[in-house]
Amino acid sequence: MICRQNYHDTRKWLDYERDVRQVSEKTVSKYRGSIRHLLEWADGTPFTKAHTVKPVYPVYLRGVPVVRDYKAMGHTLGKATIDLACLIARDFFTWARRDLRHYKTVEGAWVETLRPGRLAGVVHERELYTIEEVYALTAANLGDGLREKREKAAVALLFLSGMRVGAFVTLPISALDLDNLSVKQWPALGVATKNSKAATTYLLNISDLLDVVRAWDDIVRPAIQPSGVWYAKLEDGMGNDADALARREAVQSDRRRTGVEKGLRQLCKAAGIPYRSPHKLRHGFAVYSIKRARTIADFKAISQNLMHANLSITDGVYGILTAGDVQGTIAGLAGVEIGNDGQGQGALIAALENLLTTLKQGQNVDR
Repeated sequence: MICRQNYHDTRKWLDYERDVRQVSEKTVSKYRGSIRHLLEWADGTPFTKAHTVKPVYPVYLRGVPVVRDYKAMGHTLGKATIDLACLIARDFFTWARRDLRHYKTVEGAWVETLRPGRLAGVVHERELYTIEEVYALTAANLGDGLREKREKAAVALLFLSGMRVGAFVTLPISALDLDNLSVKQWPALGVATKNSKAATTYLLNISDLLDVVRAWDDIVRPAIQPSGVWYAKLEDGMGNDADALARREAVQSDRRRTGVEKGLRQLCKAAGIPYRSPHKLRHGFAVYSIKRARTIADFKAISQNLMHANLSITDGVYGILTAGDVQGTIAGLAGVEIGNDGQGQGALIAALENLLTTLKQGQNVDR
């Protein structure tokens, strides 16, 4: 049973984050999830004696199963979630030691131990949708008029843009400019971006997929107001009735994200492709683009299009090649010939040195 005092103390900290530090409600909600892990770990033990709880918090987090909508997902918390939970725990105890009298006995040295440490080495194959799979999804047959066009366009646009699903399902028609291949991901237009960042991003110029996007755009743009959401709400039985879009778009729907997931599942089933979340289309965009980057300027453009704060984030999240990419690259090295004069080797060494310099510079870009 969760200790009542622990619960009240964490509520005070969340109020402090929201009211004093003026953290957004969306961020506070994210903190609340991490705090729940902390409360469940301590169980009935007061936080003032948390140093006696076994296993220690970072180790406990590694075994926490992921549950969504009361359904076990079959895997445990990911590294990013564990990192955030440990950070939140340190922030909470640091605040509590300063602002709550009964935490004065908590050792600061112990608080600093609330770090994830190194996880045992486990190979995780990167999950993403390849461009070949996206082509297959956009060629699948759902036989459902407007809905089929909308779901295929959603897949194509998410892959071409690399935008997050939350931004996509709130994107107004006025924010998408297919002539210039640009997307205004501006909160001022109602786009729900991560941390309320604003940026104009751009689409990959892949004509076949752009045609899929335009097929839906030609339907939805004349039917509803420019402020209406591009991923327009549909109902079963609408068929090809484009006029019905205007009647259904009176208000925005919070269920559009669920609609994207449902539509993607249907396309995956029809195309015979294993279902992965819509976010894996963003991964597909990133890896597809990074594999084609030739200069640091290319890599910087990809990072900005993903709306990352710096190159290090892009490289850390998406810079690791898939197993197939590594295999192809290593196998290809056997075909590299080095002349007796050593010029080939010198060029290779110079290229590696330039790459190392670029990566080092990227660690400090846009912090």
